[in-house]
Amino acid sequence: MTGDLFRSKELAHVVPERIKEAREARGFTREAFAEALGITPQAVAQYEVGQHSPGSEIMANIISITRQPPAFFSAHRPSLRERSGTPYWRSFARMTRSDRLRIARRLEWCADSVG
Repeated sequence: MTGDLFRSKELAHVVPERIKEAREARGFTREAFAEALGITPQAVAQYEVGQHSPGSEIMANIISITRQPPAFFSAHRPSLRERSGTPYWRSFARMTRSDRLRIARRLEWCADSVG
């Protein structure tokens, strides 16, 4: 069924940045995400910068792993950083980079739903 979603009009064009955004929001490092998908970290990097596009099977797995609707991956939007700057983190020592990215992505989504 997810493969059918990939072939739908919702995913006529995958926005590469959204793959990275979804990965970070779920707390995956590039390496862990690649392992979950059964591909190399280099392939993930290529998908995230738009150098290559994922095939339908890989895209279906990305949708499943990130738990995002297919339309999420084809929607353009300005990032929160472009609108309001970088979030301020009170203590870097207690928060991992992965945690900061996960929270920042979710803050962007909150700003989208409000703004």
